Amino acid sequence: MKTKWSKLAHKIHQNILLHDLLTKEKKLLIAFSGGRDSVVLFYVLKELATFWKWKLLLGHINHSLRVNEDERETKFCRNVAKNFKIELLEKKINVQKYADENRISIEKAARKLRYDVFNKWMNNYSIDSLVTGHHQSDQAETIMYRLFTGSGFSGLSGIPYKRGKIIRPILDVTREEINNYIFENELDFMEDSSNSDSNFQRNRIRNKIIPFLCVNGYEQIESNLAKSGSSIASVKIAVNYFIEKEFDNLISIGNGVYKFKISEIEKLPNFAIDEILRMIFKKLVNINRHLSQKEILQLRYFILKSETGSIYKIDNDYQFIVNRDNILISKIVEDYNYEFDINSKLIEIKSIGTISIRKVKSIKMEKSSNVNVEYFNVDIENKKLYIRDWKNGDRMVPFGMKESKKVSDILTNAKIDVNKRIKYPVIFANNEIIWILGVKRAEKFTINNFNDFAYEIIFKQDNK
Repeated sequence: MKTKWSKLAHKIHQNILLHDLLTKEKKLLIAFSGGRDSVVLFYVLKELATFWKWKLLLGHINHSLRVNEDERETKFCRNVAKNFKIELLEKKINVQKYADENRISIEKAARKLRYDVFNKWMNNYSIDSLVTGHHQSDQAETIMYRLFTGSGFSGLSGIPYKRGKIIRPILDVTREEINNYIFENELDFMEDSSNSDSNFQRNRIRNKIIPFLCVNGYEQIESNLAKSGSSIASVKIAVNYFIEKEFDNLISIGNGVYKFKISEIEKLPNFAIDEILRMIFKKLVNINRHLSQKEILQLRYFILKSETGSIYKIDNDYQFIVNRDNILISKIVEDYNYEFDINSKLIEIKSIGTISIRKVKSIKMEKSSNVNVEYFNVDIENKKLYIRDWKNGDRMVPFGMKESKKVSDILTNAKIDVNKRIKYPVIFANNEIIWILGVKRAEKFTINNFNDFAYEIIFKQDNK
C-alpha cells in the first residue's frame, strides 16, 4: 500500500474499511458545493482514488437562493473540475418556488430537490455511490436538533455512515481537522454566506447554541453528542436484529394483502410494536414520507383497541383493517360508479370482475341456485342502472323478506372477507339496490307467471 497520504486521508481510509463503506473499482459521485467540507472531501478521495481504483465525478447543484453568490460557486466548481480533468454534473433548481408551492421550509425543499437530482444522476450515469461531506459538527447539530424537536430512538442515533448508496466517510472528522487540512494544503474554497443566517434552525444551533455551551463548561459538546449518537446507533442495530426476527414471524401475505395476528402483537412491548409498525412502512407500504411518533401511537392504539370492521387509513393510499383476530394491510382501491344499459353485453369493473347480461325466455323460479347468476323481470328495462361500491347506510329488502336490512349486516352474515367487503359491488335500479353481487338479490323485479322474458345477469369475480 502506498503511504504518501495525508493524516486525514489515512483516517478516511480506515473509516472506509471499518464501516464497510466502499470497495475497489467503483464510480463515485461527490456532492460538491465548493464549500470547505466538500473541497476537503474531494481532495481526500482524490488522494485515495489511485489505490482504490475509483472513478470520481463531481455533482454541483445551484439552489438559486443567493444572487451572484450561486453563480460564483458554480464557476469555482467548474474550474476545479477543469483543473483536475474530472467530469462535473450540474443542475440549477428553484428551491424558493418549490418551497412556496408545497408550503414547506427552504431547508426541506432544498434537501428534497437536491436528492432528487442526485438520484437521477446516479441512475443516468450508472454511479455506484453518492459521497457527501457530512462531518462531526453536522452529526452533533443533527442530534441536538432532533433532541430539541422530540425525536425518538431512531432519530437520536444521528446520521448513519451509510444509507443505501449514500456514504459519509468523513462523519467523524472534526471541524478542526477540516480547517487544518485546508490550511496545510493551501486549498481554495467558497464561503457560503447563508451559513451565518440564524433564521435557519440548524444555523442557530451551529452559530449560537453550541458555541454558548462550549464556553460554559461543555467544550467537548460536539464530540460527546457524536459519541452518544454512535452508542445509540449500536443499540439500534442490536434492537433491529430482534425486531426483524419478530417481524418475519409475525407478517404473512395472501392475495396481495398483508396480515398479522392481534394476539401475537399484543404480547410485545409498546416500543417493539412501534418499531414493527415503522418496519411495515419501510418494507411493505410505499409511503413517501416520514411518519411521526404521534401517527405511530395512533396506529398502535387502533390495532390494540378497535373492533372488527374498523379501518385506519394512511394518506388515502393504504388501510389497516381489523378482521376478527387479524389486522389486514392493503392498498386502498378507488371508489367506482358505472352506469350501464340493460342491453349491454359485458361490463368490466376494474379489480372487481365482469358482468354479462342477456335477455332470455322467462322461467318459473323463486331464486337462482347460483349466487353469481340472477334473473330480473322486464320492468327493469326503463330504470337507470348502475354499479358502485356499497356505502355505510345502504339498505336493501332481500328476496323473500318485507323489511329492509343494512348491506353491511348482509355482507357480514355472508362471511365476506373484510378486505373484499370494503369495496363490494352492488347494482342499483334508480335509487334502490337490487343485487349485492354474488351474495343476495332484492325482492324487487322478481319473475312471475305473467313474464314472457327476463334478464339474466352473471357476475364473474376477479380472483387476482
